[in-house]
Formats: sequence, structure tokens, C-alpha cells
Amino acid sequence: MGGINIHCPPFVGRDKSGTPFEAVLAEISEGAGPEVESVVRAINEALEIASDHILIAPADAAKLLDPLRVWIERVPNDPRPLFSECAEDLLEACRAAVSNGGAVALVW
Repeated sequence: MGGINIHCPPFVGRDKSGTPFEAVLAEISEGAGPEVESVVRAINEALEIASDHILIAPADAAKLLDPLRVWIERVPNDPRPLFSECAEDLLEACRAAVSNGGAVALVW
């Protein structure tokens, strides 16, 4: 899989910022509780059968808001700038999804 882009109109993430999204989701789900773990598991299952994109429903995006925010606040100077960009763009896309009812798209 090549670089991954994140969007949820009107939000469009930085070019290929979603590339490390699997690792970021794994990190934010640690200790975040069963609801978040369930969302991450569903995203991983969707990824297994996807050909060029996956969608995160607004209800699932809402469950990712707090863990993403906490992760960003906890590691403000993460030595992996791509992880930080990914988390920030996922957070903004999830906010857009909750606000406008559209799905977050991760496209490669």
C-alpha cells in the first residue's frame, strides 16, 4: 500500500499523512476501553478486504476523538513527525465527521 490520505469534507489532511494510521490507532487504543478497541478492530477488519480505501462512520469517528486528543496532548514532541501528523489529521477528520455526518475516508 502506498501513502494514505485522510479526508472528511471539508477537511483534507496533509499529503500522505495517514500512512502510519494503523500504528497510530494501535497506540491510541491501548487502555482506551472496549468501545475504542472495537472501533479499531473493525477498521483493521475493513482494511483486510479493502482495495483502495476504507471509511470510518461518524459514530465510530466520535469514539476516536478523545483517545486521539489524549495521545496528541501526551506526546506533543513525538520523535516520529509522521505519527503526529497522522494523529492530528485523523482528529480533525473525526471532528468533521461528527460535525457534518460524513464518513472519514482513508484512501491509498
